[in-house]
Amino acid sequence: MFLDARDWMVQLVLTVSIAACVARAASPPQPPTPPQPPAPPPPPGFVVFAHPAGQSCPAGATCSFDCERGGCAFACASGATCNFACDGGGCELTCDAGATCNFECDGGNCQLAAATGSTVNFECDGGNCGTSCAPEATCRVECDGGNCRTGCAPESSCVVDCDGGNCS
Repeated sequence: MFLDARDWMVQLVLTVSIAACVARAASPPQPPTPPQPPAPPPPPGFVVFAHPAGQSCPAGATCSFDCERGGCAFACASGATCNFACDGGGCELTCDAGATCNFECDGGNCQLAAATGSTVNFECDGGNCGTSCAPEATCRVECDGGNCRTGCAPESSCVVDCDGGNCS
């Protein structure tokens, strides 16, 4: 018995479909991805900001960032050198371990977190700034506007110049 072309095509399509189903069923199921462990807590004296950084400088790089309107967040990775100018105020800078950060906050109300082993120079002309200096970090803070808060962990090196007064 001979098959006409139409029967032959139907048989070919059915054979290919069955082969595809068998091949698909033969692949082993993938195991579910295990949940990730929670991130470790920050070291003592290290501030965690409420929102993630908007800009970042990669490890070992040198970066400059200027925030004219204010409200910016910036992260400086380990071993990087970062220059951050916040003209409008209300900015946040995270300086990771081994990084060097130069932060100028003309508008005031800025926050700086210096990790263990980092070196920071923070100038707060507008006042009302906060600094957190972790163990073994070197923090130099100049607060011309006054009302600044500096938290220095044991074994950190903090030098605070408060020309505006009422600093703690």
